[in-house]
Amino acid sequence: MINTIKQKILSSITITTIILSTFLFSNFTQAQECPSRESIRIGDLNWDSANFHTAIAKTILEKGYGCEVEVTTGDTVPILVALSKNDVNINIELWKDLLGDSWTRFRDQGVVEEVGTIIPNAYDGWFVPRYLVEGDSTRGIEPTTPELKTVFDLKRYKEVFKDREDPTKGRFINCPIGWGCEDISSKKLIGYGLDEDFTNFRVGTGAALDAEIARSFKLGLPIVFYYWAPTWVLSEYDLIKLEEPAYNKEVFEAMRSSRNPTSATETPPQNIGIAVNTEWANAQGNDEIIDFLRKYTMKLEDVNEALNYMKQNKVNATEAANNFLKTNSSWHQWVDEGIRDAVLAGL
Repeated sequence: MINTIKQKILSSITITTIILSTFLFSNFTQAQECPSRESIRIGDLNWDSANFHTAIAKTILEKGYGCEVEVTTGDTVPILVALSKNDVNINIELWKDLLGDSWTRFRDQGVVEEVGTIIPNAYDGWFVPRYLVEGDSTRGIEPTTPELKTVFDLKRYKEVFKDREDPTKGRFINCPIGWGCEDISSKKLIGYGLDEDFTNFRVGTGAALDAEIARSFKLGLPIVFYYWAPTWVLSEYDLIKLEEPAYNKEVFEAMRSSRNPTSATETPPQNIGIAVNTEWANAQGNDEIIDFLRKYTMKLEDVNEALNYMKQNKVNATEAANNFLKTNSSWHQWVDEGIRDAVLAGL
C-alpha cells in the first residue's frame, strides 16, 4: 500500500516537472515584444520569389520579434507608390533597375530608401526552348530555328513563332501588364527593330505566363518569352537565353526614356534590394527591424531551390518559407540567438 502511494506521488511529481519544464521552455523561446509600435505592413508582389521572401520576413517578424504583420499584394509600381506614402512599410523584393525613374524619383524625394541586398546578381532576358534550336530526339522534335542565337535572328524566324491572332507576325510573350519589365521589353522590341514583325503579347499575371510556357513545353511548341531569375522556370525547363548587345548604360537609359528608341541593350545584372519607407524606418523602435532587413541576403541557388520545392511539392510560399527556415541555417546570421530560437520554436 505504501509503495503504491509512493509510486503515485513520484508519478505526479514527474508529470508536474514535465509540464513546468515545457512551460518554462515555451516562455524562454517565445517571441519578444515587438520593437515596432504598430503592425508592420509589407508590400508583396505577384510572383513566387517575392511571395517566398515576404513569407520568410513575415514569419521571422511574427515568431521571432513578436510583431503583427499585414501583407498587401500588388504590381511593382502600385506597391512602390504605396511604399512612398507609407501605406506599406517594406517592399521585400525591390527590382529598382526595372522601376527606373519611378524608383529614382521617390528615392531622391527622400520618402523611400534601400536598406539591403536580398539577392545579388539576379538577371532577366528573352528565352526560347532548346528543342527549337537543337531539336529533341527523345521527343521526336526536329530543330525549327537552328541558327537562332540573338534577338536579331528572331526576325527571320517570325513564321515559326506565328501569332494566332495575327498570322502575319510572330508572337513575343512579354511579362505581365503593370510590371516594370513589361515596359522595358516593349521598348526593346522597338529598339531591336522587331515591333513590325512581332506582336507584343502581354499576359495578365505571372501565373498566366507560367501556364503558357508549361503548355508550350508539354506540346513541344515554339515560344519566345521574357523571364527572369531567380525562378523555378529557369531550373525546370531547358532554355536558351537569346544574346543581346552588351549592356551600355547610355543606350539603355536612352531606350527607357524614349517612346520609340532606335537601339537597345541587355538589362544589366541586378542586385535585388529591400526597400522601406523612410518615415517608417526612422520611427522609434524600428531600428531593430531595419538591422534585420540589412542582414537579410540569400544566394541565388538557395532561392531557386526553394522555388523548385514549391513547384515539386505543390506547396504555397508560406510552407516553402517554413521548410527553408527549418532546413537551411544561412538565415541564422540575420538575427541574434534569441530571435532564432523563438522562430524555430514557433515553427
